[in-house]
Amino acid sequence: MNANPRKTRRKPHQHIPQQGWMLTYSDLVTLLLAFFVLLVSMSSVDRVQFERMASSLRQPGDLAGTPEAPRTDVSKRLRDLLMDAEALSANAVEIRSLLFPPQVLPPGVEARTVERDVEVLENPEGVVIALTHDLLFPQGQDRLPPASLRLLDTLTDVLAGLDADVNVSAHTDATEGGADPWDLSDRRALSVLEHFLQRGMDPARFSVSGYGPDRPLDASASPEAAQRNRRVEILVKTAKRPGRYG
Repeated sequence: MNANPRKTRRKPHQHIPQQGWMLTYSDLVTLLLAFFVLLVSMSSVDRVQFERMASSLRQPGDLAGTPEAPRTDVSKRLRDLLMDAEALSANAVEIRSLLFPPQVLPPGVEARTVERDVEVLENPEGVVIALTHDLLFPQGQDRLPPASLRLLDTLTDVLAGLDADVNVSAHTDATEGGADPWDLSDRRALSVLEHFLQRGMDPARFSVSGYGPDRPLDASASPEAAQRNRRVEILVKTAKRPGRYG
């Protein structure tokens, strides 16, 4: 008896791919994503804080340059000092420093330049702020450069808070202006006045004078004397009082 042996069918071998590494890879990618999200969030916070800090540092401060004192407080302090006739000599250095702190100086003008070229002088009618040594006008010229306009803007802020009348006078040295140095000083004084009026100041408060070389601060013949005599004076008429000038 020939019996056909039963043929059993074998199921084909099922190959199960070994993909366990995928789990580790996906975890790593997730961790990296979370790490970079954290970095971005941290950098955003730092940037905001930096902007706040930079903004506070850009705000004009007090004499020491700290950012806590707003410019309005500085202007009030200046008004008080300018109106204090009895203590003007003692307050001259502080007035100069508050008028032109380092943070408001235009490019090219340094603090030591202000120390040398801004003088606070007594006058029988009030206080004189003298800007000397080509701080406003280059030698022989009557046009205000951009840096000079910015310096005058600082004075405008102070004068706007005062009720006193103002006289703008210009002076040349002994060699400026050729045959007519008085004409040059007139034009300089008018240039400063025009800038004040363009900033909204009341014209009724102002007068102008051009003295040429007739009123030197230093009568010597040195170059330093010529530089000091070459000036613009802003007379703030805060008082009628006897005083010292020059």
